[in-house]
Amino acid sequence: MRKISLVIAVLFSVLTTGCLTTDGMGPVPILEEVDFAKNLGGNVVSDYEDSDRFFPTSFDSESAEYKALVMEHTYGSYEEAYENLLLLPELSDLDTREEMAYFINYICESCIEAVQNTESHEELETARERNNEAMMNNAIRASKDSSFTPEFIIDPNAEKYNEAVNKITPMYSEEWALMSDLLTYFDGRDDDEVAWLINVRNGGFPRFLFDDFMPLIKKICREWYTSDACQQVQAIEDELMERVRRERPVAVPQWFVDERKREAEIVAEYNRQILSLFLKFVEPQLEKKKAQISLMIDADTRVDEIWNNGDYTKEYLAAKYATFGGVEAFFHMYYELLAIMGDVPLIRTPPTYEGLEFIY
Repeated sequence: MRKISLVIAVLFSVLTTGCLTTDGMGPVPILEEVDFAKNLGGNVVSDYEDSDRFFPTSFDSESAEYKALVMEHTYGSYEEAYENLLLLPELSDLDTREEMAYFINYICESCIEAVQNTESHEELETARERNNEAMMNNAIRASKDSSFTPEFIIDPNAEKYNEAVNKITPMYSEEWALMSDLLTYFDGRDDDEVAWLINVRNGGFPRFLFDDFMPLIKKICREWYTSDACQQVQAIEDELMERVRRERPVAVPQWFVDERKREAEIVAEYNRQILSLFLKFVEPQLEKKKAQISLMIDADTRVDEIWNNGDYTKEYLAAKYATFGGVEAFFHMYYELLAIMGDVPLIRTPPTYEGLEFIY
């Protein structure tokens, strides 16, 4: 599991009265907290929010790591990208906020960027600019001589291109309308919904998913306090605090680290149970998008088969922009749906403070 940052650790965990020292940061005060386990989660949506919302959202798109992931997920064709479509990872790879953040910000984002790099459209763009310029020049000539009648050459394959595009247009229009119809915090019906739409989604959430998704969010946010996992973590923490007060160690001892790791595993198992609830919600949507991507790729391939390396006519260019644009849009929709897993209110990971010191 990726290590929790010290900032989050300080905000959401307590050891005993006194403080810890950290290299370069000076002493960090830690207050004793009775409800340690409860504060790893919460009872309403706002309890799960912190400076990073439900999970750390910042990432470095210029980092070598991110660029390497983009290269790793870049394939030679849409067909190859489809064959290597990112699937839901094992829940054990997503059972902390830090792991989820990495999956959303690095893995999903790099896949979206990679799809846009899959096939070069430079020749198409050059041909479109050339055609547009020729049509403009033709129009200018026509405006100067009213007797001039411009000749528009119709591609003999125009009807075939239209047939290929018309097969996917209704599907594209319907799905685009669904994915772009977003709820904002103005649509929140209670405090939980408003808090979630503002501080978690921020940019909005597809309306057609909301009525199924939001009840799960509310249910999860209210179950932690009464869960067996919460009680188990608190029991371990109570014993741990008693030993800290009794022994008053200076450096964080290994037994403290080990007990916090026990707590972390209980939290991780609970998070896996939470995430499993969303598999039933997310998987059908992903399967639908996967099938639609395949249909879009078929249409794009069909347009090229009709073209058969012929002229860059305006009919071919119009059809090609429609089909490859549809392919990339549906890849994007797929990864957007996959990233919805990041909106699940996971329980925070108990920090170990390994390598730090207590100051009393």
